[in-house]
This record gives sequence, structure tokens and C-alpha cells, in this order.
Amino acid sequence: MAAAPEGPPVEGLPLNLRQLQYFSVIVEEGSFTRAAERLMVSQPSLSHQLKALEAAVGGPLLERLPRGVVPTPMGRALLPRAHEALQAVAAARSDARRARELDFAELHLSTILSVAFGLLPELLRAWSDEHPASQVTIAERKHLREVVADVESGATDAALSPAPTPHWDGPCESVGFEEMVLVTSPDDPRGGEGDEVALTDFATDLWVLPSIDCGLAEPVATATAEAGFDPKAAVRTLSAGTAVRLAAAGLGPALVPRSAVSAEPSAKVLHPRPLLGREIVIFGRPGSEQLIASLAEKARTAARDWFALA
Repeated sequence: MAAAPEGPPVEGLPLNLRQLQYFSVIVEEGSFTRAAERLMVSQPSLSHQLKALEAAVGGPLLERLPRGVVPTPMGRALLPRAHEALQAVAAARSDARRARELDFAELHLSTILSVAFGLLPELLRAWSDEHPASQVTIAERKHLREVVADVESGATDAALSPAPTPHWDGPCESVGFEEMVLVTSPDDPRGGEGDEVALTDFATDLWVLPSIDCGLAEPVATATAEAGFDPKAAVRTLSAGTAVRLAAAGLGPALVPRSAVSAEPSAKVLHPRPLLGREIVIFGRPGSEQLIASLAEKARTAARDWFALA
């Protein structure tokens, strides 16, 4: 019988992966000598690590028999867990290396609804073309503060949204400046497709407005306030795409991101003056610089038709 401590485990003694690896190899080889050769360590070092493991778990793990070394009942109970721990570490190391090379098994992105409708599909198409085995999970949020919380908590790997404020401490790359456009019914007599207009021309209309708790509500309210009026709502919606469809149907003008107008090709698109818009960025936690740079490059390509590139 191999020498080993008796009784309960000694509190505070470490249980580490090297000990589990040594124990597992000894069992596989059935011999301290062959295990030491395979691990390229001395037998005294191997024995020392095994004794430390036995002290940590509180009993003997191996028994010496004429035919070799075999696990005790405690050893047999520990062995599957040791294998699981070693396999988990190997998988974690592999995943980390793949992530370093942007070979994500699963990519988690957070975004706001108004961006998800327009730019996100094109960005994901570009990502999937380059990483066909990667699965993407999207968290669609109503407000920028929820997106920021996703990244800060580690719930998502990166975010696509308007620029967070105050200054973001991690990697943050601009995609470009997205214009806000005014969408109305094709029958609206004010201005022709693509014309520049003043928001005050629509001050007395009932509007299609963002829901109050939607992230788009603040820039719309700011733009109309700076134009000198407070728009009245005919209807409110969370979705910029829905707002475009409702405006095209004649329910009232809507101020939406340029990328949202593809929702309804028949809608009349007008350009407010002065120019209105927002900077769209991709950002993440410190250490994700390579991922953020790659996503930003793809997003800039996807945004070519909609944004003034940064």
C-alpha cells in the first residue's frame, strides 16, 4: 500500500491540475516508473505531488500490488473528475487560442434595435462568410445603457451601437456617421424624394415617434427641440423599421436612421437641414482589440451605402 495520510482532508491544502494530471497518468501507466518517464519528471517529484494530492483529499488514492499500481476506492471515485477537469482545461486553452485568432465557436453581440434592423444583418453576413463555423448570439436592447451593461458584465463579447458616453475605456472603433432622415408618405406634397427640408415644416403634424423607453427617443426629441417644437404622437413604436412603414402609410412623419429606410422602399425620404445623425461604433472590453478591429472593418464595408465613413 502506498503511504498516504488518513482521515479527513486537511483544510487549506491546494488541489491543483498538475497533481490531477500526475495521478491520472500513474493510473493509466500502472507504474510510477513509466509515469515519471512519460511526464519527464523524477520519481521523487511524482511521489511528492501524489502525496500532496492525497493530503488534500484526505486518503490514499493508489495501492501497490504485485502486478502494478491500481487506484483505491477513493482513487476510482476521483479519477473521472480528474479527467473532466483536465479535459475542461484543455478545451479552455483551445477556445482561448481560437478566440485570439478570431475563430470563435460562438460570438455574442449586443446592439440596439435601430441598429439591429439596418446595419447588423450585413455585418453578420460578412462575419459568417469569414467564420462559417461560428455561431452568433444577438442581444437586442432598447437603450444604449443596456448595451453598455452587457459589455461591462461580460454577457457579450462586443457591441454595435451609438458611441457610449462618457469615454469608453476599452477598445472602441468608429464605423461612421449615420444620418437621420425624415420619412413621409409618397403622397406628402412637401419636398421631393431626396430633397433637403426643415423640420419646422412638419411641426404641426402628428408624428410616428419612438417609444419613450427606446434609445431612439432621445435623439429624436433633441432634434425636434432644437428645431423649436415638441412633436405630438400619432403612434409610438420600438422599431425604426416599423416607424418607416407607418410613416409611408401616411400616419405621420418619422425621423429614423438612414439604414432603416430599406424597410419600405416606397417611403419618401427627405434630408433634414441642418444635418442630423449619430456616430456608430463597435466596442468591447480591454483585451478584445483584435476582435473589435475585425468587426469594425466588416461593419464599415457593410455601411458603405448608408454612412459617411469615419
